[in-house]
Amino acid sequence: NSTHAYQQHDRPSTVNARHMKIFIFGTAWFDDYYSRNSGIHEALTQTGHEVGMCAFAGIYRGRRLRKLFWILETPIRWIILLTGLNRIRRADVLYLPYPAFIDVLPALLLKRVLGVKIYYDVFIGLYDSIVRDRQLTTRPAPGKLIHAYERFILKSVDRCFIDTVFHKDMLVSDYRLAEDRVMVIANPIAEDIWSSPARSAGKSGVIFWGTYIPLHGIDTIIAAARILQDRNSPIRLRLVGNGQELAKMQELAGSLKLGNIDFITRFIPMPELKALADESLCVLGIFSTGRKADRVIPYKVAQALCAAMPVITASTTASRDLAGDTGALYLVPPGDPEALAGAILEVCTNEATRNTLSLAGRSIYESRLSRKAIASQVIRAFA
Repeated sequence: NSTHAYQQHDRPSTVNARHMKIFIFGTAWFDDYYSRNSGIHEALTQTGHEVGMCAFAGIYRGRRLRKLFWILETPIRWIILLTGLNRIRRADVLYLPYPAFIDVLPALLLKRVLGVKIYYDVFIGLYDSIVRDRQLTTRPAPGKLIHAYERFILKSVDRCFIDTVFHKDMLVSDYRLAEDRVMVIANPIAEDIWSSPARSAGKSGVIFWGTYIPLHGIDTIIAAARILQDRNSPIRLRLVGNGQELAKMQELAGSLKLGNIDFITRFIPMPELKALADESLCVLGIFSTGRKADRVIPYKVAQALCAAMPVITASTTASRDLAGDTGALYLVPPGDPEALAGAILEVCTNEATRNTLSLAGRSIYESRLSRKAIASQVIRAFA
């Protein structure tokens, strides 16, 4: 268990000089699918601060309908959280893990009553995700309301956390925030799962996993599959996940009469997802041409790099910054199925290319995205 080994032997040497009492507050989840929360929590316990927990994720523990129940249970969770006021009355900081865009309201009340500071994990911006990327509303009025609400949150809290410096630049620009109030903490992943050794034989094909949102650019993947099929390539593509655009993408694949794509839409526990990844020659990242894609390093990329798997993804500002000149990622132009098809062919048929990507990818993971690297970011963020 690599996470356990890190906790025992690789504790950060730098400890904050200013000791604080920090309470994690809110209704967020801390499982493998919300590893940002569990990873930051783990790192917090190694900062030298006193860390307490005043969080309740709700009664419903299933994966299906989780978000619906999370909304319905919100008033109940708030009441339960507020019964713990006595525990947090001496806190210096309330840290709100993602998603905290509703929990921030009672937290701001506590800020006024108790005088605590509020540290808010943005992770995924409301306006950027709902309006710009997913386009769940295209009418001006709801978009302005979401933007105004997010501006209120970001202006009211004492410190914000976001996953990349490019996301930070967006928040600072969009909401006119002081740069020193926005801190960058990369996304931790479940290292105990993704660091486990992969199978060494029997690999074939390509795998993608995700939630079928526009950010992923799955239409580009499907168009690349059509090119591979037209070239009589035997390479198969496995698309794992569900979400907003699944039906649309399945219809597109059907209209193109593609026989080289397998859609896996059932919920898959993360260890099983890792096993599916181990059977594949490479992992596909994101390929959208949207502005959000230019700023993010998605979980799937970090997970694949941790597992030393070759990754093909769009050449974005964030991915170029991560890879540098190391060759850790195979980068293709966003929204370019021809380039993606060529990259899939090269990676799947060239063992030397795969080995280069694998070694460089694991190295860049260790230096930029590992729990150890993120612990240093958490120390700075909570200084």
